[in-house]
Amino acid sequence: MVSSERAGKLQWPVLGPPFDGALQSAVRLILERMGGIEHLLALYAAGSVVRGEGGPLSDLDLFAVHDHRWRQRVQVRLNGVPVEIFFNPPSQIRRDFEEERRRRRAPTAHMIATGFAMVEADQRARALREQARAMLDAGPPPLGLEEAVRMRYVAASLLEDAIDSQSTDPMSSLLLAARAVDGALRYRCAVAGRWEPRDKELATRTCEIDPALLQLLRAFHGAPDLASRIEAARRVVLRCTGVDGSFDWESPREFVVDPAWPVALVTFVDLFNTRRYWHAHEALEPEWRRTRSDFYRGLILYASAFVHAQRGNPSGVLHQLRKARERLARYAPSYLGLDVAAILEEAARVEARIAGQAGLPRGKELRAMMEWPSLHLDANRYAGTEPELAMPGDEPRS
Repeated sequence: MVSSERAGKLQWPVLGPPFDGALQSAVRLILERMGGIEHLLALYAAGSVVRGEGGPLSDLDLFAVHDHRWRQRVQVRLNGVPVEIFFNPPSQIRRDFEEERRRRRAPTAHMIATGFAMVEADQRARALREQARAMLDAGPPPLGLEEAVRMRYVAASLLEDAIDSQSTDPMSSLLLAARAVDGALRYRCAVAGRWEPRDKELATRTCEIDPALLQLLRAFHGAPDLASRIEAARRVVLRCTGVDGSFDWESPREFVVDPAWPVALVTFVDLFNTRRYWHAHEALEPEWRRTRSDFYRGLILYASAFVHAQRGNPSGVLHQLRKARERLARYAPSYLGLDVAAILEEAARVEARIAGQAGLPRGKELRAMMEWPSLHLDANRYAGTEPELAMPGDEPRS
């Protein structure tokens, strides 16, 4: 909660009708839901209307930052205008940033970074805004080879399906051609290191990257018949991806999960191994609450230690690793498919390495010295009788 003195007054963007009335109604709704302006850490008005780029059917986006443990999305029509309202605490917004960066599409970061600050009464909100701007400026992570191949293959495959169904199902053929063009444009943005654009800006943003696409897209849009449109789609796909049909490729081998293996544990391992430690922690939390398993609790603490490492907090790393080792020690040498002895050794090694420095390393220094471990599920380390495998109402396993 923000004190009334710190909350200050609302600042209003200049909007014309009917958007001005819609914004006023939306703010009243938000303040009623929150119990007053003093319960808002920040309120941002965002979207093309606020930026002066909106059309007659554009909506308004409102992003309310609060200090409670809930989130909500509200879609409502006010004064004839569609309005979307997002309620989120700072902790959830930071998680959303991380997920958006992974997905290469950043709507939350964009709303907070570019929105009009109607209220920004708390340092946490200002820090989120700075984080959002830095994230957008830095761009998305590089497109991985596997994802690049997948995106190219999907666009090329859709194009082939469009050609194949041209005579038998012309309506589906038209839709497939449009999907092929859409996929090709998204691929072109991704390989250029750009954030994925909003749907209604996809063509414009991609043409900024490759101006030669403008004429190709105009030919696709203005094609007089289906055959011409499919040929135009083929040229777009070829220009963006370098292929106009399916090609040989192989996916990497993936671990196949035994149906009896807890899904939450498999998800935890997958997230942990891609350094998404907070998400790994969150994935296992419901199963820990169901089973109250010390083993699951130990894994959650282990992942939490690496969340602190990513944040550059050595005290947090050491504290969580010590608690993790205490919980996991009785499950050595292996349990539920994991090499627990190796986890304990790695935890002790990280503790010793950090504690052995002259002064605890922080921030970038800590992240630079970290060796990020991996976990591996091994069927030979899986008994099948672990209590964690029992579902509610099951008889005890023997």
